[in-house]
Amino acid sequence: MFERPKIITAETSLGCNMTYDTKDFYHNTQCYTIIFDKDHEKNTMAYLAILNSNVLWFFLTQTGNILRGGYFRFKTKYLETFPLPEITDETAKKLSSLTEQLLTTYMQLENTKSDSDKKFLVQRIKISESKINNEVYNLYNLNKDEISIIEESCKF
Repeated sequence: MFERPKIITAETSLGCNMTYDTKDFYHNTQCYTIIFDKDHEKNTMAYLAILNSNVLWFFLTQTGNILRGGYFRFKTKYLETFPLPEITDETAKKLSSLTEQLLTTYMQLENTKSDSDKKFLVQRIKISESKINNEVYNLYNLNKDEISIIEESCKF
């Protein structure tokens, strides 16, 4: 089960911080793994975008149990009730591309020493995350008022 691409999330986290594993990592019980069936596996990167979006975080804060400091436990019982939308191939491609760009930028940030380069990359991350959130809002057919509520509640 672990020897395949998958989404991994820490059990306890401040916000959605899921990542994509292509190196067949094994982990302990402080993490959870999300593996999609054959029909949805090709869109794992797109689902990663949805699972890291403000929409999921808002959902979890409204339906789950928030710990001290705003942290959340990403247990199966809290995640399994989140409705994942059906996505078209076109939307999956767009979300996957944005997600891959974001992951690349995070890797660049991790390897950057220059403060000015770090500031630039952090700004690129914020822009990419905003684009992803906008795509996810569209998937759920959210209006401006609903988006405002979600974004206001997702500020850390």
